[in-house]
Formats: sequence, structure tokens, C-alpha cells
Amino acid sequence: MSEPKRFALIVNAENDFDLIENPNGDFIRYFDFAALQAENERLRKAGDAMADYIKGYSIADKQDYPRQVFDWLAAKGVQP
Repeated sequence: MSEPKRFALIVNAENDFDLIENPNGDFIRYFDFAALQAENERLRKAGDAMADYIKGYSIADKQDYPRQVFDWLAAKGVQP
């Protein structure tokens, strides 16, 4: 996915607001934001599925989980 276009909010002389494209702007288009949200959701679900698969892969002791499972769950704020 390409980098979303960013925009800066400008108030013109008539006190109207304009969005102009600016690589350092604070705003992105809603379409780009929604696409990033959807990609984030897909990746989160894939990570959850991978962690669940590894946890269920006949590992009897939680301490034997690969470090990546702990890292994934810690990043989500979940204890294994």
C-alpha cells in the first residue's frame, strides 16, 4: 500500500477553510484512513490466528511458547 496523501488545513482571507496537499500535513483523506484501518484489522486477525495456532500446537507449558507469541500478546496488552 502506498503512503496516504497528507493535507494541511489553510484558512484563507475570506475565513474559508481549504485543504491543500502537504507531505507534512496533519490530515489524510478518509479513503486512505479507511484503507489503513482495514489493513490493520487484517494484520491483527492474522497475528491472532498465528498466535492461537502456535498456542494450540500441543505445547503443554506456556513457558515453551516461542518468544514471538509473548511479543505479539504483549503488544496487544494480553497475557498468554
